[in-house]
Amino acid sequence: MFKYYLTIGLLAIVSVVVIVVIFSSAGNPFEQKLRSQDNIRSQRIQTIFQAVSSYVNSHKKLPNTLSEIEVYGGSDTLRDPETKEVFLYEVKSPSNYDICATFATDSKNDKSNPYASGYKTPDNDNPYIHGKGNICLSYKAI
Repeated sequence: MFKYYLTIGLLAIVSVVVIVVIFSSAGNPFEQKLRSQDNIRSQRIQTIFQAVSSYVNSHKKLPNTLSEIEVYGGSDTLRDPETKEVFLYEVKSPSNYDICATFATDSKNDKSNPYASGYKTPDNDNPYIHGKGNICLSYKAI
């Protein structure tokens, strides 16, 4: 009988260790959802950046608001995926502007972020590398 309980105890310990290893390597589902929403935010900021650049090429000036630009994906692209609020867009000067979003995670040291390397905007602001909280990315019109 002792061997039976010992076997059950060892199996329970091994099961707990396996579950801990799986969650530590993949992250918990809640954290994965937050990362996914941040990746969508980053993609949308990238799309807005491209649309603003296209607008500047055509009109030779920055748009006053995001409603003046056309974006691939329609007006949802201008909105935060969670809050559904339009991203903050602020013209700082005739050639500089900010796009702001509230990120749920800090992706600076996130090795699981497939977008964190490679892409650079002309100002070397990478929307895929961000801190947690309200972050404004500064861009210069081309």
